[in-house]
Amino acid sequence: KNSLVQATVGLTFKCTDGEWSVQGIKKGYEENVGKKVLVGDVVETINGVESKNQTQAAINYALVGQEGTVCHMRLRRKGKLSGMQEHFEVALKRLKITLGKSDGKQAV
Repeated sequence: KNSLVQATVGLTFKCTDGEWSVQGIKKGYEENVGKKVLVGDVVETINGVESKNQTQAAINYALVGQEGTVCHMRLRRKGKLSGMQEHFEVALKRLKITLGKSDGKQAV
C-alpha cells in the first residue's frame, strides 16, 4: 500500500489581489462538494489558517492530507438577495486523487 498517495477536497482555485477563490470542482468530486461550495466563493481560512496572501504551495499543503480526513474551510460569498457578504464554514472530506489527463487546472 502506497502511503504517499495524497487525498484532497477536489477544488481548483485562482488568486486575485492576494485572495483565493474557488475556480472549479474537479471531476469526480462533485458529490463530495455538493452545493456547499460554489464557484466564486472566496476562501478566508483553511483549518483555521488565513489564506489571504498565501502561496499556491501553502494552499495545496493545507488542503491535501490523508484520505478520509476532514478539511475545514471558512468562505464568503455575496448573498443573492441581500448583496451582503455572507460568511460560512464547510467541512469537506479528503478523497484520493484519481490521476488522469490534465485539464490544465491545478487541483488542490
